[in-house]
This record gives sequence, C-alpha cells and structure tokens, in this order.
Amino acid sequence: MADNFGVKIGVEGEKAFKQALYDINQSFKVLGSEMKLVASEFDKNDTSMEALTARNQVLNKEIDAQKEKIETLRAALDNASVSFGENDRRTQNWQIQLNNAEAALNKMVREVEENGKAMSDLGDNSNEAGDAMDGLEKDTKDAGEAMDDASKKSHTLANALKNGLVAAAEAAAVAVGAAVTAVVGFAKSSIDVGMNFDSSMSQVAATMGKTVDEIGDLRDFALEMGSTTAFSATEAADALNYMALAGYDADEAMAALPNVLNLAAAGNMDLARASDMVTDAQSALGLSMDESTELVNKMAMASSKSNTSVEQLGDAILTVGGTAKNLAGGTTELSTALGILADNGVKGAEGGTALRNIILSLSAPTDKAAAAMQELGLEVFDAEGNMRPLNETFGDLNGILGTMSQEERITALTKGNGLGSEPAKVLCFSPSAGSG
Repeated sequence: MADNFGVKIGVEGEKAFKQALYDINQSFKVLGSEMKLVASEFDKNDTSMEALTARNQVLNKEIDAQKEKIETLRAALDNASVSFGENDRRTQNWQIQLNNAEAALNKMVREVEENGKAMSDLGDNSNEAGDAMDGLEKDTKDAGEAMDDASKKSHTLANALKNGLVAAAEAAAVAVGAAVTAVVGFAKSSIDVGMNFDSSMSQVAATMGKTVDEIGDLRDFALEMGSTTAFSATEAADALNYMALAGYDADEAMAALPNVLNLAAAGNMDLARASDMVTDAQSALGLSMDESTELVNKMAMASSKSNTSVEQLGDAILTVGGTAKNLAGGTTELSTALGILADNGVKGAEGGTALRNIILSLSAPTDKAAAAMQELGLEVFDAEGNMRPLNETFGDLNGILGTMSQEERITALTKGNGLGSEPAKVLCFSPSAGSG
C-alpha cells in the first residue's frame, strides 16, 4: 500500500512539474520574440555598442528563466528518483532534460560574457577616437561656415521644386495608400507567424540541448504537419517541445507527433494534454511506437462507440497504468473494457481505478480469493500461465453463475474475491463479456 501511495504521489508530482515547465516555456516564447525583434533592428553581424547591449538585455532575461527551469527540473528529478527509482525511464528522462538545460545555460552565459568583452573593447576604442575627433571638430566648423552661403542660395530653388512636387506626391499617396496598408498588414501577419514558429522551434532545440541548425529535420517535419493536418506548423512545433520535455529525442518525437496530433483532433484537446497522454501511456504500458498508434486509434474508436470522451479514456488508461500490461488482449482489450464501464457510468479516473482493481483481483488474488475462484471452477490463467482475456474469464463466470440460485450467486460473489464489486458485475453481465 505504501509503495502504491508513493507511486501515486510521484505521478501527481510529474503532472505538476510538467505544468510548471509548460509555464516557463511560455515565458521563453515571449523572450524569443523579443530576441527576434532585436535581430530585426540590427544586422546579423552588427557588433555596435547598441546592438550588443540590446542582445545582452534579452539574454540576461533568458538566463534568469533558464535558472528557474533548471531548479524545476532538479525538483522533478528528485521526485521521480524517490517515487519510481533511478533506473525508471521517467527518472532518466528528467536527468536528460536537466543535463540539456544546464548545457543551454552555459551557452547563454558564454554569449553574454563574449558580448560584454566586445562592449568593453568598443569602449576603449571610442576613447581613442574621441581625442582624434577634437582636432577634427575645428576643421569641420570652418568648413560649415563656408557651406552656409551655398546653402542660402540653394534654398530658394529647393522651395520652388518642393511646392510642385508636394501636390503630385499627395495625389499619388491617396491612390497608393490603401494598397500599401493592405500589403503591410499581410506582411506583418506573415512575419508574426514566421517569428512564432521560429521561436517554438528554438525552444525545441533548447529543450533537446541542440542548436536550431541541428534540428533541421524536425523543422521540416513540423512544417509538413502544419500543411497536412488541422494544426499549424507552430502548434506542431509546440507539440514537439512537449515530447522533448518527456525525454524524447528527435527521431522519437517525429515518430510520435502524428499520434499526438490525431489524439488532440479526435478528443478536441489541447496539444499539451494530448502529448502528456501519449508519452505517459507509452511509458506506463511499455508500448512501441506502432502500439502507441494503435492505442490512439482504439481510443478514438471506443469514444465514438461508448458514453465517454477521448480525454476521459486517456485519464482512465493512465490510472490503470502498468497493471494493464497483464491484459492478454493489449490495448484493444483495455479500451473495450473501459468503454463498457463508461457506458455504465464508471468513467475517467474512476473507471481506471475500477479496472485496475479487477485486474489485480484476478491476476494477483489473496489466498482467500484464490480459493474462492478455485471453488467456483474459474480459470484465470491458461495452461502456459498467461492471463486469459477478460471477456473469456467473465464469460465463464457468467455461465457458472447462471447455474446458481440468487442466494448462491450472492454468496459466491461476496467471498472476498473482488468479483462482487459493481464494476466487476458490469463486465460479468455485459453482452460483450462472452464475445470474442
């Protein structure tokens, strides 16, 4: 019981830490847009004092946010290590993210230091230039006085030209103004979209501990998903970052992205929630990528055929957790059983808890429960020691109970074997219980 409680606290902690990191990453998006603005104001190779100062101001904000992220990751790592053990994939994923975050922080600090040195060098050079400028100032003043006379003579001619040109310019401005406004509006919208996408991909790179140039395949794939699904390229990039937070590398994230987008679309869910469901279910159930794809498809199918939503099914699956590995029918049996329970009002996390208890009562019964099932003649395992499908087990139980009187049935189901619970009765007497 204590171990189960510890795992429950660990799972709740995982959710809390992921939400905290999501909030921090949102602040990075804002900072990313600030850096994009700075980049648009100065040439890429501009090393002026103004350009370096502007970059460092944003970098210092990013460093503060990165430090906060590292503290959160350390706390998440400690939580996972205590709750799941150091060798658990969830613990290892947090360690990978912490290492990547610390590497990204070191890179930021080095950039600030390099910019600071360049600014210091500029300061020294400007002092030397100042002395030279003092001598130049007198020569410039003399030349300026000579230019005054020429300026007065050209002023009269300029006024005449100006009066004629202004009238023509005003007429042209009226005709062009509307078109320019439309073009500028469209251009600004396009630039904003592009900046948001670039910012999201920069965050993916930072989470994975890579440079933007090193995730070119991810960038191309996000753009492809943006053009072939109901989601934009920026939303696809955000989903990639959620998976990076779960410890997925570039190849794993690309393989899982279609599953996340499909689940989000089927359940009308936000991508953060869909990403958590896919990555957590894959980890808890020990699924391959193909099996994860099958699970998403089964969830969508089960929700369309039963009184539950995709999100409620996801909550139920995550609550059942690794216990569902004992099911003979895999994800098909899992989603079917949860759909039956949902049709009878037991859904979401409550349905997951009920199914988990049923599986445990069958696969790991107490001595008293095992004796009661043996007395009934109920076989839970096949000749090779593998757990039989639930529909077969409950179909047999239904047949056994059908030969008894009501009093005998009540007695049989209340002998501490876990089969007398309402959810167990639902599976037992469901029309689907005896079908293949």
